[in-house]
Amino acid sequence: MSKYIFRQLYEPVSSTYTYLLADPTTKEALIIDPVIETVERDAKLIQQLGLKLRYAVNTHVHADHVTGSGKLKTLFPECKSVLSKQSGAKADIYVQDGEFIKIGESGKTPVVIECRSTPGHTNGKYRCVQYLVSYKNRSNKFKIMSKYIFRQLYEAISSTYTYLLADPTTKEALIIDPVIETVERDAKLIQQLGLKLRYAGIQISYFKLIYLCPFFFSVNTHVHADHVTGSGKLKTLFPECKSVLSKQSGAKADIYVQDGEFIKIGESGKTPVVIECRSTPGHTNGCMSFVWHDYGAVFTGDAVLIRGCGRTDFQQGSADQLYTSIKTKIFVLPDHYLVFPAHDYTGQTCSSILEEKTHNPRLTKSREEFIDIMNNLKLSYPKQIDKALPANLICGLQGDI
Repeated sequence: MSKYIFRQLYEPVSSTYTYLLADPTTKEALIIDPVIETVERDAKLIQQLGLKLRYAVNTHVHADHVTGSGKLKTLFPECKSVLSKQSGAKADIYVQDGEFIKIGESGKTPVVIECRSTPGHTNGKYRCVQYLVSYKNRSNKFKIMSKYIFRQLYEAISSTYTYLLADPTTKEALIIDPVIETVERDAKLIQQLGLKLRYAGIQISYFKLIYLCPFFFSVNTHVHADHVTGSGKLKTLFPECKSVLSKQSGAKADIYVQDGEFIKIGESGKTPVVIECRSTPGHTNGCMSFVWHDYGAVFTGDAVLIRGCGRTDFQQGSADQLYTSIKTKIFVLPDHYLVFPAHDYTGQTCSSILEEKTHNPRLTKSREEFIDIMNNLKLSYPKQIDKALPANLICGLQGDI
């Protein structure tokens, strides 16, 4: 999977997902279901990645949003619009069931998309086409990743991402940065997948101990100020679940972790999940980032956001310390590692180490410039801090846990 460029993007008005796929060797790319309101965001990402957009593909003629295909064609003249032959709509290229869309054929990692006609949502004049990436060219890395259970979940009020990781053989799982408003949704998913939640938590650390537990974990990257953690509520729903937090957080938790330690689930199974904890203070003094080496990913909390970073003007924040944390603990990871933040406010779901090292407008600056930027952001007071901070100090519950 790391050999390909793949991004899932979100448009909140119509709750539409857009997908960007590319071959990194030829830089040829296609985009699936673009939305006109987010074309500028998508075009900026395409340009930052140095991609050549070849196709703008729609799964069907949408009724809940205007496609961005036409606008993308004006920005990228070589781009061709693609649609089902049965759609009855205008397009440059029409596809049918059983046909393929290919990009990067002259490169080492071509992307091959199989088209499957799946009418029903739209009938008669308009027909849906489902696009499936061919397994033929998938790398060993992708095969490794597909063995795990991994879900990225979104909470709209605070724009928070929650991550569910599990070993499919033992069904042991951990959840990172759960939000109290979406605990019922997350619990339903956990139950549907038949998982045993072991850890629920916040930002962690780095290298010495390995925590083993036959239970579900709720892990937090830090003590959040913009939402109430769902860890406490998850513990009431899953009695074996343990909350996890940085030892430096000053908050209540079942398990405290430090820089250099590991969290491990599914040790008795074939695909154990091993998370390295790296202390990355600066946004708060108790921030942790979690590295999943087998997956090639890092969960950065608020330390690194997509083209940004967490604020440093409260909760013992320090711009100087955050700069050091990012440069010495996060940006030293391999360039292809995916970056999964705790928040995003533009509809992007992930980035990469190389992208942030190259395009993050704050983190491409010198230390002195970074500190000056952070000290002059003049951000508003967090809306939920007076409620969230006291609650998160006691695992999100007003009382003993």
